[in-house]
Amino acid sequence: MTHKYMKLDDLTVFVVSCAEDTMDECMDALMKQDCEFNIEHIKDVYPMSKAFQDMPDRCKTPYFIQVDADMILEPTAIRQLYETAKKTGFFKVVIYGQLFEEGFGVGGTVRLWKRHLFRFFSFNDCRTVDRNLFKRIKRFGFRLYSIDKVLGVHKPRHSDFSTYLKAKSDVEKWKFLKRPVEQYAIKLYDEIIDDISNRSVQFFGLLTGALTPKHRYIRSKDLSIEKDRFENITKMLGIENILPEIKINMVDNSVRELFSQCYMDFNSSDIEKRRHLVKYIIKIFKNADIKECNPEDMMRFLDM
Repeated sequence: MTHKYMKLDDLTVFVVSCAEDTMDECMDALMKQDCEFNIEHIKDVYPMSKAFQDMPDRCKTPYFIQVDADMILEPTAIRQLYETAKKTGFFKVVIYGQLFEEGFGVGGTVRLWKRHLFRFFSFNDCRTVDRNLFKRIKRFGFRLYSIDKVLGVHKPRHSDFSTYLKAKSDVEKWKFLKRPVEQYAIKLYDEIIDDISNRSVQFFGLLTGALTPKHRYIRSKDLSIEKDRFENITKMLGIENILPEIKINMVDNSVRELFSQCYMDFNSSDIEKRRHLVKYIIKIFKNADIKECNPEDMMRFLDM
């Protein structure tokens, strides 16, 4: 049975983008779907909670699918989500399929939302925007429904900035959820150290994530702030275009311990340890041609 000219008039696909390098690949995959549907773009909307809320606020159809610009979907993905949603009842409000994340494995999802949910709920400005909504709606009997299939590829690391931000954001999310450092953070630290010469950008994001102050990591991601912060800090270090080869001899157990301590400082109260880790970051990453780099300025750029 062919579905190529199946027109889904009651579905809108929202493409959420912030200048990702994968945007063309994402759109090409949507053009190759085996059905037709409405497409709308949410471009450069910050913070993340506002971008998410723009979907139900703008949607005029009973169903909508969120496709981030770093998601490359299989040709049958949209139809599979839609057909599954049509078979589910009122209280099954989120239909999702898995994605394969490059460099990680199965992780992340592409989701279809039923718009009637948003007569009662909206997205909150917090670090885990979708998780927060899921927690709230479950109290009222609303549920998620998985079609238990991998529907595409997730490419969150497609540039120096996105690689940096992925590591930084993961650490911030784990801090927000108060996950013990041994659960995820120190495992990622050790994994990066084992291949440090090839993962310096990721290491940079990991360390700066441990320094993010509480008033920032409890809120949803704001790409405009993150881009400014990245540009300011890399400029200060003299590495504006690409991070240089890391000074491996500067990375010892004291950096690992400081990273752990700053991560576990959930209230962002130990300024001295945070300042000490900033000094290590400067030693590890500073371009040799840059004569001065003030830790206090870097702490200010980190919004501390």
